[in-house]
Amino acid sequence: MIPSIIAQLEATSAVTDIVGQHIYARVAGRNAPNRGPYIVIHQVTGGRINTLTGGGTSSLSTIQVDSIATTYLGAHAIADACEAALSGFRDVSGPPKIFMVHLDNETDDDFSPTDAGETPVYRIVQDYHVSWDTGA
Repeated sequence: MIPSIIAQLEATSAVTDIVGQHIYARVAGRNAPNRGPYIVIHQVTGGRINTLTGGGTSSLSTIQVDSIATTYLGAHAIADACEAALSGFRDVSGPPKIFMVHLDNETDDDFSPTDAGETPVYRIVQDYHVSWDTGA
């Protein structure tokens, strides 16, 4: 499901105009800009939805989208672009089939410098609920 979410972000010019192709699953890649801008996505909760007839192929997951930049406004610009791209996103052409994505929570964070020579790094953390199916 994460590759489908990344593909949606990569297909959204408002996102790629800011971060280029620097969108990563789980951890930032080696070619990530040292202090941003980039996006890291990972699944934080989720599992199969059980029915009366047993386990199925549908899941409800929470993914975390971290928008990283060297300024607070820059991190918010990335997060706003992600929200515009993902809230209401649906793609049932899969597999996987993405039935619904919506923003559940957003918080601010920063990595304050340890000395005067370092630049702070800002992070906006967004949690999205994703209803999806493997299509199996």
